[in-house]
Amino acid sequence: MKLTIAKNMQNSASTIAIACGVYRFLRYLNRKKVRIIMYHNISDYPTKWTNKKSSLNVKVNVFERQIKFLKENYNVISLHDLVEHQIPKNALIITFDDGFYNNYRAFQILNQYDLTASFFIVADSTINQKINSKEKLSYIINKKGEKYVELVFKKRFPNHYKKLNYFKAKDNNNYMSEAITSLLTKKEIDVFTSYIFKEKISKLETRSIYLNRKQIEEMTSKGMTIGNHSLTHPILSKLNISDLSIELAQSKKQLENSIKKRVDCFAIPYGITESYNESILKEIKKTGYSVSLTAISGLNDKKYNIFELKRISVIDEPLNAFKLRIEGFYGFLENLLTKVKFLRIAIK
Repeated sequence: MKLTIAKNMQNSASTIAIACGVYRFLRYLNRKKVRIIMYHNISDYPTKWTNKKSSLNVKVNVFERQIKFLKENYNVISLHDLVEHQIPKNALIITFDDGFYNNYRAFQILNQYDLTASFFIVADSTINQKINSKEKLSYIINKKGEKYVELVFKKRFPNHYKKLNYFKAKDNNNYMSEAITSLLTKKEIDVFTSYIFKEKISKLETRSIYLNRKQIEEMTSKGMTIGNHSLTHPILSKLNISDLSIELAQSKKQLENSIKKRVDCFAIPYGITESYNESILKEIKKTGYSVSLTAISGLNDKKYNIFELKRISVIDEPLNAFKLRIEGFYGFLENLLTKVKFLRIAIK
């Protein structure tokens, strides 16, 4: 109920903002900046392998409406255009993370509109068709609920369980996933998900989770960029130098051997501030990548760091809200509200 009210309020606010010329003003103000937008799932029916409550599941008709709008109003460029500084006014880059099977439908729509995009693949999932811990966890949460996962988590990690309330307060829709990925090491996550994931999944079903080699070959032949999203999608900042090298270099080699092309674009798994640091950015460059992307929200101005590019996460929402989102309107509001909050605390 609260979520519905919030959505209705946002829709009304975006309609008023568009009518008042806010979008046109922001688009002019940002004309020399580069917008990089990020998708995950393009599907009318969220799969059991992704969080069903997530707003990152964008319906096919919503996605096509967004792409049509971008085609008519922006200069869609590739990441390699950005690297080579071939940047027109009102430039925009389209990206996809995780390499889900339903991204193939997105590719077909992009191809229909003669637009390019970058697809970031988790190598172990796509090349070796292994279900990674992130998807296993989503599967169990969708099937048995977060309360079940919470009880198992409490039993196996009592010390970490004390910190769970922080994540409940922060994100009530997806608190267990965030808590597990934030609190546990990669090895602990793998052990935990293997413990709760008792399902027998056929090879046929596994093939319907991630893009396959044939699809990737077709996508690259039509001008799409295939980038790396690590080997197993861990939080890189939790890894030792040896494991970090495997996640960056081994996955790169696997992808290059598979698609017979150089892979020089990297999207940092999770991409939030806590998931990487300056040393990791240096290691990404050292491994042979020419560009890397975060999930930190924002537009990229002329002072952008090519190895720490910001992106705007796209959600399933009306077109007016999408227009404002890709110009950083909601990010601006969030920053403003945060500053007001701190100001009120300081005054008190």
